[in-house]
Amino acid sequence: MTGEPETLRQWVGGRIRALREQHGQRQDDVARAARDLGLAWSRSKVAALERGDKALPAEELLLLPVVLADAQCGQPSLADLLPDGSGTVRLGDRTAMPAAVLARAIRGERADTSEVNSPAIRESFARIEAWTETGGPKRSTAVFGAVLAVSGRDRKSVV
Repeated sequence: MTGEPETLRQWVGGRIRALREQHGQRQDDVARAARDLGLAWSRSKVAALERGDKALPAEELLLLPVVLADAQCGQPSLADLLPDGSGTVRLGDRTAMPAAVLARAIRGERADTSEVNSPAIRESFARIEAWTETGGPKRSTAVFGAVLAVSGRDRKSVV
């Protein structure tokens, strides 16, 4: 790495790899679990995801905890796969934010914007915070619950 902040896809890919390796599973195991849920994943797609070369559509990101659980890679929640509070996460070509701020926003918590050192990042965070104040995380939880219901899983088995 060049010292640049990691992208969200690199962060998630690193978590996929860490969980898979921690539980002694192969990329083929993850791909097979995804295919069992109707996703068109191959071993090479899992490798690309782990390197951060490929982004996941929102639907697949929501199913990722189920895929990893089915592949015997632990019982991760979606929050376990997202930035945990250390470092900086690049959210686009011109937007990055401290992982701690992003993690709090994802959890629906307020964050001290003094931690954000750029007007563009503060503006991005303000939009995220406005979204959380209008029930954004509750909507996300409802969507996640619906995805699990369609997949035949209950929420407790994944989060």
